[in-house]
Amino acid sequence: MKIGERAFSLTDLTNSEEVKKGAHILYSFNEESKYIENAFAFVKEGLDKNHHVVFIDEDKLFNKLVNKLLQNGYSSQEINHIFFINNTYHYMPNNLFNAESNSAKLEDVVDQLVEKDKVIRVWGHVIWPEDKAVLHQLRVYECQCDKRIFGERLIVVCAYNGLTTSAYIQSEMMRTHEYLMMDDRVSFSPFYEKQHAESLTYTEQQRLIKIEMENKILKSRNKELAVQKKLIHEQKKTIEEREKIYRTLLNEIPTAMVITIDNTIVYANKQAFINFKVNSGHSFQGRCFLDFAPPESRSKLEDHTKKVNENRLIRKIEMELMLESEEITPFEIKSIPIWFQGDQAKLHVLVDLTQQKINERLMVRSEKLTIAGQLAAGIAHEIRNPLTAIKGFFQLLRHHEAEEAYYKIIEDELTKIEQISGELLILAKPHSDALKKHNITTIIDSIIKLLQPQASLIGVEILSEFKEEEMHIICEDSKIKQVFINLIKNSMETMDKGRITIKAARHLSQTIIQVVDEGKGMSPAIVEKIGTPFFTTKEKGTGLGLFICHKIVEEHHGSIKVDSAEGIGTTFTITLPLCKT
Repeated sequence: MKIGERAFSLTDLTNSEEVKKGAHILYSFNEESKYIENAFAFVKEGLDKNHHVVFIDEDKLFNKLVNKLLQNGYSSQEINHIFFINNTYHYMPNNLFNAESNSAKLEDVVDQLVEKDKVIRVWGHVIWPEDKAVLHQLRVYECQCDKRIFGERLIVVCAYNGLTTSAYIQSEMMRTHEYLMMDDRVSFSPFYEKQHAESLTYTEQQRLIKIEMENKILKSRNKELAVQKKLIHEQKKTIEEREKIYRTLLNEIPTAMVITIDNTIVYANKQAFINFKVNSGHSFQGRCFLDFAPPESRSKLEDHTKKVNENRLIRKIEMELMLESEEITPFEIKSIPIWFQGDQAKLHVLVDLTQQKINERLMVRSEKLTIAGQLAAGIAHEIRNPLTAIKGFFQLLRHHEAEEAYYKIIEDELTKIEQISGELLILAKPHSDALKKHNITTIIDSIIKLLQPQASLIGVEILSEFKEEEMHIICEDSKIKQVFINLIKNSMETMDKGRITIKAARHLSQTIIQVVDEGKGMSPAIVEKIGTPFFTTKEKGTGLGLFICHKIVEEHHGSIKVDSAEGIGTTFTITLPLCKT
């Protein structure tokens, strides 16, 4: 923006032609983070332009500024050129703000730095004793500053805390500063006139004294009102404390609860906001409780609430409700008739059954896995020995004349049976106690070295991205290697060329490893079946490879997740617990 426009930035001002005559800027700040940013920009520009920089503030804030400068590449030698003054020492030694003394101190500093054609920048965080009337002294001080600025190429920012500085003080300061700066913009001060920055007339001094007197009277009245307010507060305290106990109890119970009057929600506790994924009270207060039921279940919930009204008895029902995000979640709803704010109401206790349903499905899956393991052990042991004999006699038969195609078919089928039996034995094999501490990145590197030559033949590159080089897990390394070999080979079989990237990172007490390929990807229907025994998309696959991977990872107290998009690729995410030491 241009300086001639209504609002502009501090950098616009300090880089403009206007600044050649000097600039006196009132900065009313509200946020410390913005304050530090603006101070940093002001000082940084001064160092870059070889200006003299004077910084008047508290030690703690100056240290933050120094750290920020160091982080941005400035040397200690450059930072030492900043003339730092503690603002308590400068503005109110002995807890007094004296305009003449403070002006003299600032002039002494400026006199030491004056050089021909060299700009001096001053950043001052102005403070004063809050229990004393200082408006007159502040006005005199700022007048003295304004007189010195013009013609000296002096840029002075006078920073006042907008949260603690009274409005009447801020408005008076606007009279003596040509520019007014907020946290994010600068504009011309609406009240600045040159004569305001001159020596105060007797009439002006009397006006300031009157303002201070009126402010003193207002403070006295405010104290009286505060006393009256305290008395009223004490009278209501007993009632409020009793109500607070009940509300706190209701709000902190880790079960979702809502209160309705005529099916309109008038109260919801904290857990209800969490369960229903609601961000504000507007999404609950005043809404019809029946609206949370899916259309096909609304009549069921309505009938339930009617019976509570009619019988005035506690009733319980299990049904699905629709969350704010339009997710459908199962709940157990226990409805209790109560009185609320003088009206008949109902308290609905809502227990989220999601985890219970998940646990039920896991129990079913666990049972299936147990049965699959038992079947696998029986089948493998029954067919493995006969297969050995069959293959031996088959080798003898090959020396006699026969149709070669028949032999090929028999050989392929026997190989497939042998593969299935081998994988079934792995599936049924009990978990080994030979667990040791291994670095997962070392395991992955060894697998990449093993598979890279094979991958190169089909134009596939295997890469690794490790956030850390040392991430140790307790595992049976041969089994973990088997998991990653299976996953990487599966990825290779879906690709003509491209990259397979193996990423590993630490997250809290776990390591997360991702196998990301650029293959054909899978549809959601196929992804849902991945890991199911004997399900495969490969022509000669057995459908047990990924099932075994799941079993191995689960034995190591981890999990596998699959994300895939057709035409983009597939990501397998394996989560394993890290060593506790």
